[in-house]
Amino acid sequence: MSLELGFFIPPVPPEEFTKMALRAEEVGYDFVTCDDHMIYPFGAPFSEEEQEYGIHEAWTAMTCVAGATSKIKVSHMVLVTTFRGPGLLAKMAATLDLFSGGRMDLTVGAGWFEREFRAFDFPWEDHKGRLEREREAVKIIRSL
Repeated sequence: MSLELGFFIPPVPPEEFTKMALRAEEVGYDFVTCDDHMIYPFGAPFSEEEQEYGIHEAWTAMTCVAGATSKIKVSHMVLVTTFRGPGLLAKMAATLDLFSGGRMDLTVGAGWFEREFRAFDFPWEDHKGRLEREREAVKIIRSL
C-alpha cells in the first residue's frame, strides 16, 4: 500500500485556483481536489471577494486544472451522485481520465447538505435512502 498526499483547493478566484494547483504539482503533491457543492455549506466563504462569486462547480473547475497541469492527479472531495446521473458521471469521469492522460480519480458519495439538495431541486431522502441511491449509482458506474 502506498500513501498519497493531496492538496485541497478552497473556493478562491479562478486565477488563484489554477495557480494553487500548479504550485501543488510543482512541490510534489500526488493529487489536487476541491469540494463538490452547489452552495457553500460552511458559513461565509473565506473572504469578501469570494462572496461575489460563491463556490465553483467542482467538475468544471477540476477539468480546468487537468488542462493546466501535466503530472498531478485530479479528484474531488466527493462527487455527490445525485447531482449528476450515474451514466453521465461515468462518461464524464472516463472522458476526463482520457483527456488528462489517466490522472483522474473518481470519488463519490451520497451528499449530506439538505439545503443544497432542496435549493437545486434534487431528491432529498433520509440517510438510508441516500446511501441506497449511492450504492445503486456505484453499481451502474462500475458496470459502465
